[in-house]
Amino acid sequence: HSGWPRFYTSAQKIVLVKGITYIGSGAFEGFSHIKKIQIPNGVTQIGKSAFEDCYKLHKIYFPETLKSIENDAFNATAIEEISLKNIEFLGESCFSGSQLKKVHILRKNKKIGAYVFEGCKKLKNTPTAFQAMMVFLKFQTYSRYGR
Repeated sequence: HSGWPRFYTSAQKIVLVKGITYIGSGAFEGFSHIKKIQIPNGVTQIGKSAFEDCYKLHKIYFPETLKSIENDAFNATAIEEISLKNIEFLGESCFSGSQLKKVHILRKNKKIGAYVFEGCKKLKNTPTAFQAMMVFLKFQTYSRYGR
């Protein structure tokens, strides 16, 4: 956090400008007061631990261009609902320990890592969340037993 000392303990909202295509690993990790993030269209990838430990983050808007969310990207956040309609890759533990209640996901998601929704105790069995969990469990089984 050396470049952000006066912001990472006080910033409450992040609005990223158009033209960004990638949010780097650890970019906003530990920004403990962020509540809302607006990610612009054009972003295709969110790096490892980019928003990890943003404990108050409860609202995020993913653009339709987003294809990949890396490991631990939103681990330990207060996010309650996400829409992952165009996502092709979800890295390991990318939403683990979050406050998710609803997940909107399509079957075209190509790869979902292990433990993506681990510890999401509030995740309800809505049809879309159930499908996401089934894909998750199937991938986890394959990754553990080499199938």
